[in-house]
Amino acid sequence: MASTLPQSTSVRLNAALDTWPEWLGEVQSRPRAIRKLGGFTNENFLIAAGNNQWSLRLNTERALPGISRLRELVVLNTVSKSGLIEAPVYWGDGCLVSVYLPGDYPDLTDGRTLVSVGRLFREIHEISVPFDDVLEPLAYAESLVAQCTNDRDILEQCLDAIDARYRTPMKYCLCHNDLSRENLIETSSGLVAIDWEYARLGDPAFDVAVLAEMSALTDNQLDFLADAYGGDGNIRERLPGARLLYALIEILWWMVAEGTTAAVAERLSGLKRRLSF
Repeated sequence: MASTLPQSTSVRLNAALDTWPEWLGEVQSRPRAIRKLGGFTNENFLIAAGNNQWSLRLNTERALPGISRLRELVVLNTVSKSGLIEAPVYWGDGCLVSVYLPGDYPDLTDGRTLVSVGRLFREIHEISVPFDDVLEPLAYAESLVAQCTNDRDILEQCLDAIDARYRTPMKYCLCHNDLSRENLIETSSGLVAIDWEYARLGDPAFDVAVLAEMSALTDNQLDFLADAYGGDGNIRERLPGARLLYALIEILWWMVAEGTTAAVAERLSGLKRRLSF
């Protein structure tokens, strides 16, 4: 497979595969790359040796907002102790190797699936982590606006309008912060969250808002999720403001990472309509 990849990717992939003697578990021989997996930020591959399969991630070489590889490793090790995910097989300079999880993306139109998602959110939010690195969504949005040179005035207007609607949480907790449908796998043993590179302490309502926005969940669908989530965090009541805030942050992230593309401009126009601008 390496011959079909760009040379720079092939070199990095081979270097990552050469680390196999350091991997956890019984790895009997150097794995081989089977095929590329999905993913925008990083390059991901299904690899195998004998009957064993893993997912190998080549980390992006770009400096992207919100990512800390050292924090991600702490999160992965901590969450694995809770039983929600498997511990990393290998973590090194530029790559991450994990046990491959065969399965499908969940059907988020199904009420039973949304119940499972709500319970998964609750389990994640109850995990204690050994750091105090907090993502305050409003402050994060402000920092991203400050990095934007185009549309600064309208972005600040959007931020002010959302600030008036967003209610801060009673407490911060571990949040995935990127739990899209594509980062959920329905396996034979249940629903599993993958791709934890943006995880840190944060607002639980904002965490749910990420999925709600990216999957365009309806009020009825959110009721299934929120009822299963339970608790006293006022998640359901705080979701409207949190969704608007995530919609803005997503626009800002793309502006910082890629510039003001036509797709980003269209998203900004849509947010302005939602804010009645």
